[in-house]
Amino acid sequence: MRNALDSAYLSGHNNTSKNFMPLHNHDTASTASTDSGWFSSPDETGRVPTPALRSWLTEPGLLTARLRATCTGGFGLHVLEHSEPAGSAPATRRIFLRCGEQACVYAETLIPESTLAAHPWLAVLGDEPLGERLAMEPGVTRSEFRFSLLTDAELPAELAGTAGTLWARQSEFTLEGGSLTVTEIFLPALESEAG
Repeated sequence: MRNALDSAYLSGHNNTSKNFMPLHNHDTASTASTDSGWFSSPDETGRVPTPALRSWLTEPGLLTARLRATCTGGFGLHVLEHSEPAGSAPATRRIFLRCGEQACVYAETLIPESTLAAHPWLAVLGDEPLGERLAMEPGVTRSEFRFSLLTDAELPAELAGTAGTLWARQSEFTLEGGSLTVTEIFLPALESEAG
């Protein structure tokens, strides 16, 4: 039996959001924008991803589930930061999804204080994958994906110095009493480690 989140994925992410938060370098503040280099299709960025990478970018299911199934060296999650809200800034959770020792996906979740108040479990996820936990919540929906190619200057400090640009996708989850924004950046090791 499929849960609510699986159904949302399979129905084409029909909860479209207009309030995407651009990923930001952690030396500067994040501001809401819909015209910040994010596009509704990878092809609109002006570059075309490889077929293998496109399948990851447009994966409708949980990345953690696919990584568990395909990682040759075993799946792991490493928490880089899980901060509390501060003033108007949302709580931030930043992680690496790993295949063996290789980081394959960087993910950043922005959680408004109101969402955290309605869902205090979001503050104590530890190394539990967010998507798998959201899949257990009733009525969760996910917006359409938006895609971007991020340059070194746009990447978080942990990814600085990565050669060239990196593909990213962004979406918003809506759950009872709130929402949260997830940005996932696909790292060079993904194709070699998880094909």
